[in-house]
Amino acid sequence: MSEYRRRTSQWTGPLARIRSPRPVTVALSLMTVTISPATEEEIQSGEIGRRLREFNYTYVGKYPAEQYIRLNARRSDGSVVGGIRALVVFYWLRVEVLWVDEAARGRGIGSQLLAEAERLARKMGARNAALETFEWQAPRFYQKHGYAEVARLEGYVKDFYLALMTKALGGTTTHRICEARKRDWRLPGTFTEGSTLSAPGGIVLGLWLLQERQTDIFASSTGSRMSS
Repeated sequence: MSEYRRRTSQWTGPLARIRSPRPVTVALSLMTVTISPATEEEIQSGEIGRRLREFNYTYVGKYPAEQYIRLNARRSDGSVVGGIRALVVFYWLRVEVLWVDEAARGRGIGSQLLAEAERLARKMGARNAALETFEWQAPRFYQKHGYAEVARLEGYVKDFYLALMTKALGGTTTHRICEARKRDWRLPGTFTEGSTLSAPGGIVLGLWLLQERQTDIFASSTGSRMSS
């Protein structure tokens, strides 16, 4: 052994640890993710919604899975002149689409569809109802049927607002609950008359669905709700 190797092999202290380090194994977990459209089989399986429900259960306990309400109004010849698409989740009825053919309006068809959906929702355990409607659609129609505006997104499309409306299907009136909690909300914008939240947009409202919509349950609902 050379004099240099003999001396360095006998070194101790910090210098020896630097010059003669021990092997260190570093485990790195690498994940490659590709974002792509879900397959029809994946959609039909409802796996994403199921996993989200399992997460929700840890906070609110188990609740019934989504229950769907799909009703149509037909003429005597079987042609469809109106319909409602809704679901019950978290004990809330969510009205997604209510539409009546223009030629059939003014005959109470929309009122009958809404009333029947609410009746079915009560049987499914719903305690409250909620929906969104644009300014040009049916806010006054829903007010006539006991719905109250609890929040509003001004200028949602062009100069038209989008209103969030609720109704108690039994028990405490939901809009009164929201009214009592207004002072506790910390959202951008200002409150105006009628429990209305006027804001520039980008607000996450607390009643949005926490479930993944499965299959083609509903057509795009914005722009399709009409009064009768």
